[in-house]
Amino acid sequence: MNEQVIVTIYVVLDDVLKACDHHSHALAQISDAEVLTVAVVAAAYFQNHQEQTLWLMQRLGYFSGRLSTSRFNRRLHQLGA
Repeated sequence: MNEQVIVTIYVVLDDVLKACDHHSHALAQISDAEVLTVAVVAAAYFQNHQEQTLWLMQRLGYFSGRLSTSRFNRRLHQLGA
């Protein structure tokens, strides 16, 4: 898992969402770009094991807030990913 790649994935996703005029919910602790970043990193490095990826990225301090696995899955499906 390469930190530069993860940050680049986040920045690209965040820029794309902003270009599409997408806004995360005001009460969300983690942005939609961060949720999508977990999905992409899981596919690239963890054989699509999203729960493990979410846990690891939270432990390594990649996110500003906390997100349960259940809530992550609901947010991801809501985004249509």
